[in-house]
Amino acid sequence: LPKGVYGGMGYKFQLISDVPGIISTLYPIYKQRPILLKDSLAELSRHSPDWYNGIVRHDTPTFGIEFVAAGSRVGYQWKTLYLFSACEVIWLDPEP
Repeated sequence: LPKGVYGGMGYKFQLISDVPGIISTLYPIYKQRPILLKDSLAELSRHSPDWYNGIVRHDTPTFGIEFVAAGSRVGYQWKTLYLFSACEVIWLDPEP
């Protein structure tokens, strides 16, 4: 999704707790047309009360969120944007 669309590429979340609601809205789109959200990555805003200071490089927010697919199963995960280390996947589909 383009930048500026709620939950789209480069969108800045104000609260971590906003993410599940956005993901549940985008999930059906991802299931039908994953290419539309392939490179979509939203970020936690620096102005978020959930933000904490750590090592910040290139003035980039520390955490981003993206969809993950494994076979027919879909989930999402938080990941650091500059080290590309990811957190545990939150699966949206039941285990096969």
